[in-house]
Order: sequence, then C-alpha cells, then structure tokens
Amino acid sequence: FACIAMSDIFFFCMLTPACLASFDVFAREWAYRDFFFTSKVHFYGVANWLSAFTIWVVCIVSIERFFAVKDPLKRNKTEDVLNRHIIFALMGLTFITTSYVHFNQKCKTKHICSGNQIVNVCVDVRADWNSWGGINPTSQVMLTVIVLLRISHVLIAIAIPLIIILYFNFLLIHHARKVGFTFNGSIPKNRDDTLLDGKDSNLASVSRRHSETASRQRIEYRVTNIAIVIVTVFLVTNVPSAIMLSYQTLDPSTYYSDVDHGDQSKYSVQVICAFLTMSGKAINFFIFCLLSKNFRKRLRSKFMQCLCPTRTRLPSNAFELGPRRFSKKFNL
Repeated sequence: FACIAMSDIFFFCMLTPACLASFDVFAREWAYRDFFFTSKVHFYGVANWLSAFTIWVVCIVSIERFFAVKDPLKRNKTEDVLNRHIIFALMGLTFITTSYVHFNQKCKTKHICSGNQIVNVCVDVRADWNSWGGINPTSQVMLTVIVLLRISHVLIAIAIPLIIILYFNFLLIHHARKVGFTFNGSIPKNRDDTLLDGKDSNLASVSRRHSETASRQRIEYRVTNIAIVIVTVFLVTNVPSAIMLSYQTLDPSTYYSDVDHGDQSKYSVQVICAFLTMSGKAINFFIFCLLSKNFRKRLRSKFMQCLCPTRTRLPSNAFELGPRRFSKKFNL
C-alpha cells in the first residue's frame, strides 16, 4: 500500500508542471515556459514509468491478498526480502518499457518577438515529416527500438497485469464463496460457554453457529465487493489507454502532435484517456486504503493523536508513592 501511495503521489507531481502551464500566470512567464518546454517530455516519461509501476504493485497486492486469505496462518520469513527484490525488479522493468517516451518526440524551441516570447513544437518521430516540410533526424534503428518498446509497454505494463489482476481477484471471489471465509472465525471458541448446569445448551450452540455464519457471510460479501471494485476500476481506467496506445503503435498518424491543431478528435481522445488514467490513480487510495478497516483505525488513531496530543501519564500507584516520597525527612 505504501508503494502504491508514494508512486501515485510522485505521478501527480510529474503532472503538476503541465497543470500549472494552463494558468496564465505561469503560461505567460518566459522563464517558466522555457523550463516547461525543455523538460515536459521527461516529466511525461517519468509519469508513464510510475503509472506502469503502480499497475504492477496492484498486481502484487492482489496476489498477496489471495494467498493471505487462502492460508492466513502461513507466513514466510523471507517474504519481505523477496517482495523488496520484486519491487526493485519491477521498477527496472517498467522503466525500460516506458523509456521510449523520453525520445518518442522531437521538440523544437524558438524565440520570437526579439526574444521576448518563446514557442515550442513537438512532433512524433514516427510521423510523416515530409507532409509539413520537415526532415526526420531519427535513424531507422531508433525508430525500430521505439516501436518495440511501445509494443512491450502495451504488453508488460497493461495487458499482462490486467490478466493477472482479473485471474487472482476471480480466484479470491471463488475462494470466498467456496470456504465461507473462516478467516475471522478459524479458531473455535471454548465450549464452556455452551454448558448450562452440566448440560449442553442447544440454543446457545445454534445461536453461536448462526452468528459465525452471519459473520462469514458479511466478510465474504465485503471481500467480493472489493475485488469487483478493483477489477472494474482497473478495466475502466486502463483499458482505453491500452487501446489508444496499441492503435497509435500500429498507425502513427493517429497520434496527436503540436502540428495537428486542426484535428481536435485526436486531442479529445488523448485527453479522455489521460483523464481516466489519472482518475484511476486517485481512486487507488480509496480502494486500497480507505476500504481497509485496519487503515481507517490507524488513521483515526493518528488523527486523534495530532488533534489531542497525549500527555505523560502517571503510573497507577503514583498517588500511593507520592506521600511516601514527600514524607521523607531531609537532614541538612
């Protein structure tokens, strides 16, 4: 959960410069325009990397939740170390698959109006540069690498994680309905409370079984709903981006660039897909954090500690020790 939260926070930080550029106070500032135009491609590259990494962390969380529910008493001591290695491996893998974003476009910056204004144009390296009188400086080898990385981005960062998340969440739902989720009631209660004057109380036994069944049904219902929400949110927020990325990989002319001012349909599609992706990142916090009872309990505890700082408590026998301490005579 910490990895998901930190990754999403940095993801939105990488998009902050683009958001600030939409305000006139920043857009009309020469220094900010120069900074944003020269670095926006790299901001987008890091944002794509963090997005792909977060998707894989969601996969790990889905896998861990399934095995934790399936066998809650089994705990491997090397789990933390193994997860740490997996996290670093996924960071490297997703960085490689999304690295093409840093050189997927060629951007040109020009100073006009006697150097008082600065404009910028970015064009996809796979676009038809001859149509607007330009010469593509990218080699054929680099173009091939970019296409391969784009395909790997679709497969590794979206398609494969989607299959994993669907598979393990459906397994979780099936397991919840099959075993009735004895996670909270796996340890049997003492039968002493069922004895009444030396005889078994059938009424108490039936009542206890009914209570345990109701508790299992509530947990099953809750876990099933969470799994369905995770799958639905992932599908709605990531599949459109995967389709758009796949389509742009097959047909580079569908990619919107700064020279396509007349074609607003390309721009609208990219804006909608970007909005869905960012919405998914924001919803992750509510799904994986606020829906957790343990997280809400700890958050409430931390909030109350900040609101009402705890004072130093005296021991329970302080009033007994106090008079004895002060009753001692001091010899000067």
